[in-house]
Amino acid sequence: MDRIAAVASSRAVARPLLLAALVALGGCGDSPDAGPAGARPDVLLISIDTLRPDHLGCYGYAPYARPVSPAIDALAAEGQLFERCFAPRGQTGPSLCSMLTGLYPSSHGILDNNEGLREEGSDLVDDFGALGYEVHGFVSLLPVKKSSKQQLAFARFAPGRGSWFDAKEAAPQMRQVECDDAVEAAYLARLARRRGSDRPSFTWLHFYDVHQPYAPPAEFHDAFAGDYRGPLRLDPAPSGAAFNAVVKRHLDQKMVAREPLEPADARYVTALYDGGIAAADARIARIVDALRQSGRLERTLICITADHGEELGEHNGFWFHGNSLYDAVLRIPLIVRGPGVAKGRSDALLQNLDLLPTLLELVGGKAPAGIDGVSFAELVRGGRPTAPPRDIAWAEFEDVILAARTREWKLIRNPRGARPKLPPYHAPDDAGYFIDCKELYDLLDDPREQRNVWRQKSGAVEELRRTAEDEQERRFAQLERGAVDPVDEAERRELESLGYTAPSADGARSQNYRLDPAACDE
Repeated sequence: MDRIAAVASSRAVARPLLLAALVALGGCGDSPDAGPAGARPDVLLISIDTLRPDHLGCYGYAPYARPVSPAIDALAAEGQLFERCFAPRGQTGPSLCSMLTGLYPSSHGILDNNEGLREEGSDLVDDFGALGYEVHGFVSLLPVKKSSKQQLAFARFAPGRGSWFDAKEAAPQMRQVECDDAVEAAYLARLARRRGSDRPSFTWLHFYDVHQPYAPPAEFHDAFAGDYRGPLRLDPAPSGAAFNAVVKRHLDQKMVAREPLEPADARYVTALYDGGIAAADARIARIVDALRQSGRLERTLICITADHGEELGEHNGFWFHGNSLYDAVLRIPLIVRGPGVAKGRSDALLQNLDLLPTLLELVGGKAPAGIDGVSFAELVRGGRPTAPPRDIAWAEFEDVILAARTREWKLIRNPRGARPKLPPYHAPDDAGYFIDCKELYDLLDDPREQRNVWRQKSGAVEELRRTAEDEQERRFAQLERGAVDPVDEAERRELESLGYTAPSADGARSQNYRLDPAACDE
């Protein structure tokens, strides 16, 4: 417990809240001696909310004298780094549920935060449990309906088989950094209790360090901010409340007005975002050190990824993520390190829903039938498959927009002229986030997706256009348009604390976008 106490002290977590969280976790019934000894590795899946890969050193990011992500970079150097992995939706709930189920949002039913899974089915928790694994989930917050958390199976496991810990649900008054600290401390406590156990474990950790509000701990506040003294400067080290009152308010005003930030202001906000990455990286370093000290590091398959990235003013002057279908939001990091993993880099096209079949194959299991994900285990082992795992990475915005990405092209189909209206575009008279009826980007010539070349080059993607048209009709035909379950007041407050809005009280999804189908008449 000395290590846990040190973590709690160093992160300034309120001791009563942290102890309450750990007591709640202890009641979930870890059993260090349960089950027979086995040769299967432990699996540790770490997702970091809102983490862009191109802001990690291992992906080439080096704008400062000080590295932003040394611990993650070290894991990448010792394992396999994947250059082209993409989320199917730029929002936490839909994307994480795709990661856990191997299904696209239109298949599992969660198209927006705080919605419910369509039906109970197989997921990483069930599948690893069937292989004899202890299964554990430790999340700062998971913005899906409580019934869906039950369907995701973590909370269903009996004592001795695993545990589930949702920090924000356990203590709603905790701030974002406190939730992350509680998750870290709870995981380290469980790791300490497993000393001497031969039973393999699958553990998922989800952290919010990088998500708005960009309020990194004091030691990271000025790490990358330089000598900025502009109007957004937060002194002393920013709290989430101070960020929301000063920086977020300014960002929202600029986004709604469709105005870019002043360059110095943009650099400062980006520096705060990078400070959150550095804080998450330091957390990863402590976790890796604890695994090393426990003797379990070399028997643990570690996977680092994210649910989505973040627009940092690159499209529509947008400084958030939920409305975007561009790579700034959809591209995510993917790093795998551990037993059986070859060192190297791969530029294969992948999605986070491919993790389920891949991780199962890597530990000797078998992917369930009927999922959308495809295994890339051969790439993890350093092999060269005769065919790529997938030719197209798909992304969705609720039930109205579909994007298809290949290695060369990005095609966005918005046939109903939808204008996403998630924050900050939620005012009734706001036009929403602009996405054209058809957008096409030549990724070899324009990797930042700045020039829509649909009118000039659409003939080059005729097959992709037909495929996307058929796919959009197939996916969205199975959805009931315009209606989702309403949320209760506690769930609404959770979402609003992260800058989201929940569906309206009557469950109308259509408030999340406005439609202008006449704009798409050809």
